[in-house]
Order: sequence, then structure tokens, then C-alpha cells
Amino acid sequence: MQEGMFGAGSAALSQSLPGASLTSPTGMMIRQREDYPKVPFWRKRDWLQNPKAVQEPGKRVQRGGTRAANGINVTMRYITDTDGNVIDGYRASAIRKSLRLFCIFLWNEHRAPKSWKRGADAWVTERYYAWMTSRHPELQFCEDNWWAEQVAVDNYSQWRRKYISYLAKEEKKKLKKNKNKEKKKKSKKAQKRSGIQDLTLVLSDQEAAEPSVQSEDDSHDTINQLEEEESAQAVSAFLTSSPLYTIEPWDNTPPPAASSANSSHESAGPPAKKPRLSIDTSVVCVESSHARHESLPSVNAAASLSHGETSVVSSASGESLPAYDTPDDGRDVPNPFANMWDSEVQNQEPVEGTASASAPAAEPCASTASNPTPSTKAAGKRPAVWPPPPSKDGSKAKPKDLCACIWADLNPNGTKKEFDEWYKGISQSARAKYIKGAAMHTT
Repeated sequence: MQEGMFGAGSAALSQSLPGASLTSPTGMMIRQREDYPKVPFWRKRDWLQNPKAVQEPGKRVQRGGTRAANGINVTMRYITDTDGNVIDGYRASAIRKSLRLFCIFLWNEHRAPKSWKRGADAWVTERYYAWMTSRHPELQFCEDNWWAEQVAVDNYSQWRRKYISYLAKEEKKKLKKNKNKEKKKKSKKAQKRSGIQDLTLVLSDQEAAEPSVQSEDDSHDTINQLEEEESAQAVSAFLTSSPLYTIEPWDNTPPPAASSANSSHESAGPPAKKPRLSIDTSVVCVESSHARHESLPSVNAAASLSHGETSVVSSASGESLPAYDTPDDGRDVPNPFANMWDSEVQNQEPVEGTASASAPAAEPCASTASNPTPSTKAAGKRPAVWPPPPSKDGSKAKPKDLCACIWADLNPNGTKKEFDEWYKGISQSARAKYIKGAAMHTT
């Protein structure tokens, strides 16, 4: 019965098992004790109470690979089939191999504990039970997976000690191999330098006389290398394919509305400021002696184009904006704010070279030029004027501009840079006095 049960494969095993109503998270059925009355060691205490399981004092435990090779099960006699037959040595060897594959997997994942009883956490044991019961279904016929747990307790410490020794030997082999390569390189260089022809023959004779360096058990090293490759593939593939240990990738796909909006923005290109609407302007050039026609590009405002003060008339709004001469003209422009608080300033005659307020309206220029003149500043900007002109409504003027008017009146030869340094150096109270004085002079 024992040979037929495990020799026919999983099909015969599944036919002999009654159905179960419960399923574990790993997909394996949870077996019930009532369905398998012939299993003798369902619980661990049943095995501990068995007289055959107790070791007699002074008697050596039966061990050895020869017994397992001959199909004799020595250490796993608590594992049986559904009819109560103990598994043979071949099946026990297969179970130990599955344990070694899982242990190598833990080592590669840097999760191998120092001791199975004290170091195996929930992450390790949960995956270990799923791995062992999937490869060996007979390990399910017990309570709380104590069969698989007992296999790990009995074999893990021995595997870990041997595997560490195996890795140390492999590292020594690599170091010795690298040293031999360095020696060969040095010998070749020495042969070229000295010109000795027989050095190659001497080295070849020495290598032939030395025995090859091999481990005492070559089959053990080969098996470990094969097991390491197999464990890296088999265990990882199993844990990845199992629904319990498969992590769904995070879905970063945006919703349809968001994706369509993003695509429309990308197709439109990077955001940019909307350009201002250009206004066709006509420039009226007014002078004291004659009027000449000049032209400006289509901008919101323009610099002065004549020796006198000009005004920019917008064809759209009809407003007249003052345009001032730039300091590059090379002319002596009178200070328009000199004696600005004098009562007689209103009776003074207009300065020669400047436009009079009562001058008749001049004719507009014939056309608008397409090329700007050298004195024209950037589009939409007027040249800075020093000192700043007084506003029509004193309450709307900036405090700094009010102080600038007073300071320029007191310092006719002062520059804007000197005023800025002076303005930064005074206190708030001094600025308030200047602003108050400007308000008194304005009124």
C-alpha cells in the first residue's frame, strides 16, 4: 500500500483523500481529524506518547545515508499516509531536499535564522508550510503542520552549519585560483625579461606532479550548487505564483478625463502669456517754431521723437499721454519742478523749446513707421524721469515720489542715485516729515 500510494503520483493520492470543506490561504485544504481515523500521529502528543518514539538511555540513534539510500526511514517515522503506513526512506530524502531548497532561498533573501525554534518568524514559517505541503501533500495529515515543523527543527541547524562551511571552502577556492593566475602572470613577465626558454617546461612539470585540489566529497559540492540554482528558481516561482504572496502592482494609470486633459495640454505646448493687443497710435509732434511729422511702431507708448515735449494720442481711447525726452538727446532741459511751489510760477512764460499748454493742436503724422528710432525704448515702457513729476492728485502719489520732489528742489544738482542712498539712510519719521511738507506745499 505504501509503495502504491506514493509511487502512483498525486493522482492516486488525491483519489484516496476524502474531500474537505475548508481551504487555507495558500490554497491547500485543511484536513480534519475525523476524516482520517487511520493516521496514528495526527497530534504531536500522540507521537510523544508512543513508546517507539522514546529513545532508550545508552542506545545510539540509528542514522546514516546508507539506510536512506536503501529506502529505510529512520528519523521521520511519524509521517504516514492516510492508511497509517510510514513513508519510506526515499520519500524522507525528498522531504529533506525540499527543506534544503527552502533554506537556501532564505539564505539568499538574508532571512535565514540562526536557530529554527528561536529565530523563525511568521514570515518564514508561513511560506515554509506552504512550500512543503505543496510539494509533499502527506505533510497535511497532522495538526498545525507539526510534521513539517519537526522536519525543520531536526535538520535546519545541521544544514546551516554545513552550508556555511561549504561557502567558506568555495571562497578559499576562488582566492587560490586568483593567486595562481597572478603567479602565472608574474612568471610570464619574468620569462620575457630573463629570456629563459625552459621555464615553461619546468612549470608544466610541477603542475603535472601536483595533485588536483578537490574537496573530500565532490558530490556534496555539486549537489549544493545544483540545489542553489534550483531553489532560486523553484521557491521564488512558487511564492510568486501563489495568490497569498503575489503583490499586485500599483496602478498609476490616470482616469480617462485626466488623461484626455493632459494630452490636450501636451499637444498645446507649454503655457505662455497672452500678448498684449497692439494699438495703432498716431504721434502729434509739436514744436515752438515748426512741426515735423514722425512715426512710431504699433506700441502702447513711445519715447519722445522731437526736441520739444510730445504727446502720444491713441486712436482707440483718444487719450493723450505725455512723452519725455531721453537723456541721450544732449540738450539742456530746464527743470520743470524748479520753483514749483512759488505763487508766481503760474504767471511765468513758457520755456523756449517746450510745448505750450495753449498751443494749437498740431496735425497728426502722416503714417506710422515700421522701424523704431534709436531713441525708442522697449515696447510698452516709457523712459524714467528724474525727478518724478507731481501727480494731479497728491493723495495718490507714492511717498518716495513726494520725498523725491522735495529733495530735488533742495538739491538741484543731485542725481537719482544720490537720492536713493539718502532715502535708504533716513528713518521713517524723517520720511513722514518730508511727505507732510510735500502735502503742505501742494495745498
